Amino acid sequence: MIAEQFCKIYSQLDKHEERPDIPHYSSAVLHESPGFDTELGLQLAALLNFDDQKQAASLCLGREGGLEEFLSIVYTGDVVFLTDEAKLARALDLLSGSLTEEILKEWPVWRLLELLEFLYFRIRALERSRRLPTTFIDPTAKKKPQEPSKLDPSKQLESKITRALGMARNKKPSNTQPFSAVPDLFYPQSRKPTWKLVQDHGVSSPTLVASIEGYLWEAGGDYSSVLPEASTQLMVQDADLDINYYEEYFARKVHHNYVTFDEGGKGNVILSMVQCEDDYVRILLRTFDEDVRLKSAAPVKIREMLKNIRFWYPSLANAKWTRVKDLAIEKTLLNIEHNLVTTNYKFGVLYCKEGQTDENDMFGNEHGSDDFNEFLEALGDTIELKDWDSFRGGLDHKKGTTGELSVYTDFNGYNVMYHVSTMLPFSTSDAQQLERKRHLGNDVVVVIFKEGDQPFSADCLCSEFNHVFVVVQKVGVTDQGHPQYKIEISCKDSVVQPWRPLLPNPPIFTFNKNDSSFHDWLLTKFINGERACMYAASFVKKFQRTRQVLFQDIVQLYSQPKKV
Repeated sequence: MIAEQFCKIYSQLDKHEERPDIPHYSSAVLHESPGFDTELGLQLAALLNFDDQKQAASLCLGREGGLEEFLSIVYTGDVVFLTDEAKLARALDLLSGSLTEEILKEWPVWRLLELLEFLYFRIRALERSRRLPTTFIDPTAKKKPQEPSKLDPSKQLESKITRALGMARNKKPSNTQPFSAVPDLFYPQSRKPTWKLVQDHGVSSPTLVASIEGYLWEAGGDYSSVLPEASTQLMVQDADLDINYYEEYFARKVHHNYVTFDEGGKGNVILSMVQCEDDYVRILLRTFDEDVRLKSAAPVKIREMLKNIRFWYPSLANAKWTRVKDLAIEKTLLNIEHNLVTTNYKFGVLYCKEGQTDENDMFGNEHGSDDFNEFLEALGDTIELKDWDSFRGGLDHKKGTTGELSVYTDFNGYNVMYHVSTMLPFSTSDAQQLERKRHLGNDVVVVIFKEGDQPFSADCLCSEFNHVFVVVQKVGVTDQGHPQYKIEISCKDSVVQPWRPLLPNPPIFTFNKNDSSFHDWLLTKFINGERACMYAASFVKKFQRTRQVLFQDIVQLYSQPKKV
């Protein structure tokens, strides 16, 4: 049984109380493990989509969160946590059938709590990414009433764990419980540059975008054999990070904040801890390059947990933590968190006439064609900027200096404002149309509506910020009168990995004003495209520099003489 094998592997990790070195179990290692069941291997391979040829694919059952990794999809060298309802339902159903109450009785309380935490946060993250009140529903399927047991298999599993918890809570924790913590929520891991998935399964050559040095392209592919949902999965990437973690679990509660300086390379470090029920500790460790969210895997006091931070950052083993007594730090940390959680996006939209290959010519189009204006309807609603009280994306809503109209949409809780070139002010005396370039040049994702046979070359736009170029061209009309568009994508090669949904083969979409599917696909692709760009070296460096300055100011402002 999967649960038995999982417990066997996990128990080996538990023998090391401090667990300074956590092994990574690749599919090859699992298959070579003593007593590994071949049938189990096939089930795991199907569930986790293992490919032994992808060397970086691994299953980690240690400090990076055993259950999360156990139930994760691993591909192209990057650990991608379950963000697909169908696969999550399948995984939970498999666990529900394998984890009997007899097995759960043998689990310590901390492990049962870990499993409950995982179920809660994964379901919540799914709801957050889709902004929907229900879970485990295939977005491409027709809405049909389902029996509760099929709709939410986690409830079956949760009830078993809850019963096991009730029997185990009164037991005194054994001395062999691991003194460690597990990730409370998924946080982004370092991503290795790889476009192998698109390169291996792309079946189309680009016709709308030019293949040029320094840029990658996506023109459609067949992913049915490796990732059947790759082109249809409309899930926002890293939706877990949209949760204001400090605000929800620390702010307005009795908690402790500490600061220190890590000479090992992390610099100024901010640590927040809060005592939860049953003496568990929730931890938020902030460095200039990441936020680490943890929860103790066994009952422990804050002072004891403070000493064991060295297991995640050995350079902090001898750090002198300064406890911050000034309550004003809470407001400061809340402001930082709010600025880092992104729910507002601005995307550029550029009209390219037939035969145009120079950016000045494209920005010089005073008006768009009927086909271009029709395509804008697929992006959102045309709004008047004057007195606009929602997200403006840098556009003027008082004096009209950036035009009178724009295109806006609210997509599942994300506010999106478009910088449409033909709606921004046009100057007859400025051949470069700098006012238009000022807005579109600062957009990470730019949509180019192209007419004619000439391919769009991404290097014609001179901007440090432009990274993703979504090229769209109308290719026909259905018998019902709905326009059809072909889409191809070009991006700078600093974008480390492709982002979903991937373009199908052929990459042709139909726009029906009474159906939001095309609109939803586009918005998911745009948002995930910008989020994927945030892992590019240029954006990472800016992000890290900003946090370094902020954290340095905090440590200097709130440092106290008393050490702990």
